[in-house]
Amino acid sequence: MALAITLLLLIPAQAHDPALSAVKVMLTGNEMAISVTVHQLALEKAAGHRLDPVDTDIAIRSRTFVYAGSTRVEAKMASLDVDAKGGAVTWSMRVPYDGQPVSVRQAIFPDDSAAKTLVTVYKDGRAIYDSIYDHKTVQLPVDTPQSSDAWYIRLLRFTGTGIHHIFIGIDHVCFVIGLVLLGGSLRGLLRVVTSFTIAHSITLALAALGLLTISARIVEPLIAISISGIAIDNILQLRRTDTNVDTAWKHRVAATFVFGLLHGFGFAGALGALDVTGTQLATSLWGFNIGVELGQLVIVLCCAPLIGIIVKKYPIQGRILRISGSIAIGLAGLFWFIQRITAGG
Repeated sequence: MALAITLLLLIPAQAHDPALSAVKVMLTGNEMAISVTVHQLALEKAAGHRLDPVDTDIAIRSRTFVYAGSTRVEAKMASLDVDAKGGAVTWSMRVPYDGQPVSVRQAIFPDDSAAKTLVTVYKDGRAIYDSIYDHKTVQLPVDTPQSSDAWYIRLLRFTGTGIHHIFIGIDHVCFVIGLVLLGGSLRGLLRVVTSFTIAHSITLALAALGLLTISARIVEPLIAISISGIAIDNILQLRRTDTNVDTAWKHRVAATFVFGLLHGFGFAGALGALDVTGTQLATSLWGFNIGVELGQLVIVLCCAPLIGIIVKKYPIQGRILRISGSIAIGLAGLFWFIQRITAGG
C-alpha cells in the first residue's frame, strides 16, 4: 500500500489536455497565411513557467517550421488571439508567396510523446494536404503537397490518438482502476465504462462545435477530485458487510457519466479550437471516441479478471488489496487536485 501511494504521488499532475495543436497554411494567389492554434497550458508546460503574451508569441514562433521551397518562412509581423474561456491561443501571420512548394517540417511539441499536431494546407480554399504529426520529427519532402487523406485514414489516426490519450493520462487510468477495484460483474463494469464514453462524446462534440467550452484550469482540478470521490465510495462500500458487489456498480453509472462530461472538456478545449469542419470534424470525433472506448476496455479486461481471481481465492487479502488500492488512488487524486489548483493560481 505504501509503495503504491509513493509511486502515485511521484507522478506529476499531468494536464488531461494532450497538447493537441494545429498548423494551417492557406495559399491564395501571391499570399501565404499561416495560423497556429495551441493550448496555453501546453505551452507553459513546455516552457516550465507562466507566459505573458510576448513570451507566448516567441514560444510559438520558435516552434513553427513552415518552409517555402528550402527556405523557412519567418514571421515579420504576427497577431495573437487568446480564447480566455477555452484556454486556446491562435497565432497568425501573412507573408508574400511566390508559388514555391510548401512543407511543414515538425510538430509543435516534437519532444512531447503525448502531443499531436494537425497540419492542413489549403490552396484557394481547398484542403490539399492534411496529416497528424506526433513527437517524432517529420521531414516532408519539399514538393507539392499530396492530396488530403481519405476519411478512413483520419478515422484510424484519431482512433490511435484516443487509445494513446487514455494510457498517457494516469489520472484517467486511476479512475478506471478505481471502478474495477470495487468488483462486480464484467457486464456491469462494461456498462459503467460505456456511460463514460457516451458522456465524453457529448461534451467533446459540444466543445468541438464551439457550443460550450470550459477552461482547463477549472476542468483539471475537478477531474482530479472526482478520482478521490470514486475511491472514497469504494472504501465506504467495502466497509459494509451487506454490500453486494454484483449490484453496487449500478449507482456508479451516474457518477461515471459526470466524470465523462468533465473528461470530454479536458480534450475538447484543444480540439474545439482547431477549426476543423464537416467530414474532418466528424471522423476526428468518431475516431477519438472509438479509441477512448478501446483503451478503457483494455484496462478493464486486464485488471478485472485478475482482481476477481484474487478476491475469490484469497478473500481477506483481496479485501485488503481493494481497500488499500482505493486509499492510494484517493490520495493521488487529492494530491493532483491540490497541485492543479496551485498551478492554476
